Amino acid sequence: MADRRGTGVTHGDDWQTMDDLGRRLRDALTHDYAVVTEPRIYGEELDAVVVGPQGLYVLAAVDVPGHVHTARVGHWEVVDEVDQRTSFPNPAPRAQRGQRAVRAFMRDEFPRRSIPVHALLVLTSPDAQIETYGATDPPAVHVDNLSQEIMAIRGVASGHLLDREAVGELARALRERELASRQKAAQPFVFRSGGVFGGGRKVWTIREAVRHIDRHPDDGAYHLRNGTLERWLRDQGARHLAMLTREATGEREGEPRIAVERFLVGTGLVRRPGLDARPRRVDLGYLLPGEDGAARVRIRKKPGRGYLFGRLRTSEPWLRVEPSQFTGKADLQVWASSETLPIQRKPHQSSVLVDSSASEAPIEVPARLRVVGTPHRLNRWVIRPAVGLILGLVFGAALGALIAQLAIWSPDWMRRLGLVGDELPQVVFGVLVGVSWGILGAWRGIRQRPAWPVGYSTVRWLLRLGIWTLALGVIAAAGLAALVWVLAIPVSLISNTGLLLGLGALAIANVPATVSEVRASMDTASQAVDQVYQRALRPLRSALIGVAVIVVLGLGAFALEPVYRRWVAREATENVLLWVGEQADRLSEWVDRQLDRMYLERYDRRAPTRAPAASDETVGE
Repeated sequence: MADRRGTGVTHGDDWQTMDDLGRRLRDALTHDYAVVTEPRIYGEELDAVVVGPQGLYVLAAVDVPGHVHTARVGHWEVVDEVDQRTSFPNPAPRAQRGQRAVRAFMRDEFPRRSIPVHALLVLTSPDAQIETYGATDPPAVHVDNLSQEIMAIRGVASGHLLDREAVGELARALRERELASRQKAAQPFVFRSGGVFGGGRKVWTIREAVRHIDRHPDDGAYHLRNGTLERWLRDQGARHLAMLTREATGEREGEPRIAVERFLVGTGLVRRPGLDARPRRVDLGYLLPGEDGAARVRIRKKPGRGYLFGRLRTSEPWLRVEPSQFTGKADLQVWASSETLPIQRKPHQSSVLVDSSASEAPIEVPARLRVVGTPHRLNRWVIRPAVGLILGLVFGAALGALIAQLAIWSPDWMRRLGLVGDELPQVVFGVLVGVSWGILGAWRGIRQRPAWPVGYSTVRWLLRLGIWTLALGVIAAAGLAALVWVLAIPVSLISNTGLLLGLGALAIANVPATVSEVRASMDTASQAVDQVYQRALRPLRSALIGVAVIVVLGLGAFALEPVYRRWVAREATENVLLWVGEQADRLSEWVDRQLDRMYLERYDRRAPTRAPAASDETVGE
């Protein structure tokens, strides 16, 4: 590539070597415009390109000494001062080729930008004129009126304008990128591996080189380190990418993949890797003055290309994060100190800032905590247990009574003790469930962390209760479905079973929910604790494992059903089953006789009593 030292850009106060056309445009246009003189785009040597808020303007200088009367496809007819007619080569094809080259350049280098590209013929001679405006295609404009014409041309119909930063970016690209990403280079670049027949992979375009490096990062690291890729890019006119290779390898990182990813992302020809941070918001809860809070944040790369790396920092001094940098994935420890924070109702806000290869701007993970005063002893040892006790009694009693009302059976021991009727089983079962829930609620209130308000602790418990209920309900429903499928139980016999299973799961779920909440309350605030949703996932995982086991057992029973039927059909098997049934009936009858005997001896007053002993007088008579 030829070294075009006349190429220059003016944008605001930025000034480089410019020709006469560039100087005149600089003086006439505002600072919202940038001028690139003598760029080479796809092999086309252009006189100048103006980048403005409305779009790009490709300028083709025409030195015509006279009036242009007619403009035909092949030539112009020019009349000078003495009315002498001459034929002048039509410059329109050269301007049109430059316009097409710039459009192709924009499609390759900035595919996400839709910017109009205009072409203008600039008459540089002082006495040059066009007989009729619009007689040429593209239009011919005198240099004295060029700035007014450029600012008068409207951009896209939607009215979106480029800001000064975008104008400067496009101008620098036109000046520096003599070799576009899809343009074939004069000499190919050969990688050390990847060839079809055992040799190195040969590429002719920047896009092919970037694609190979993305697929084979070890090759990219090797050629970035030894400088061969930088020399090829510079020799072929891609000076901006040559500088990018030096910047990517300038910071001495321990992982060579970091330099490769910096180079790939900097080209703009690959997508950045995706970053997933969980949780999306760090809630450090409630802290007493002087306490430290902690939480965990997991950073993972989303599916797709790229190598994820970055650094971490916080927006406030009372929040810190460890480690300060990561590659690939990271389990972060977020620490917060309430030592310097005032007590207030409004939560204190901060953020963990992730500077990574996933985005140009830092990704924020919001963090917050609340600093509260130390609770009174009456609140801690009386009010909190009382609230837990009352809530447990009310909810548990209502739940137990509802379960007893919907149940299709009555406990035999109630009938034997005389507790019969429609209301007594509901009352007894409701009292039992309510007392158990009340005891667990009081225990939860006593063990509640001092910094946690009653409402906050209650919400946490309800959340755990709901998750454990869902987990146990899923396991119970899967087990019932497997029994119905394997044993062919009629659905009419289990009309209320679904609701009963849900209520039963809710009644039992209070035990693991309370235990897990008490364990979380007993953790000291300075310890690194999982987020609520992380611990909540544990019962769901257990539920899924249980469902999987039940499904496997059901499928196994279905597959072994023919074998079971053949085994049952045998005469010896029938005899064994009959004997087992008889023994079970005998055992049941023996248990019933023992219960009847116990009932008659202790509760039935009509039972016969022993006759009184005879007195001495009676004996004498």
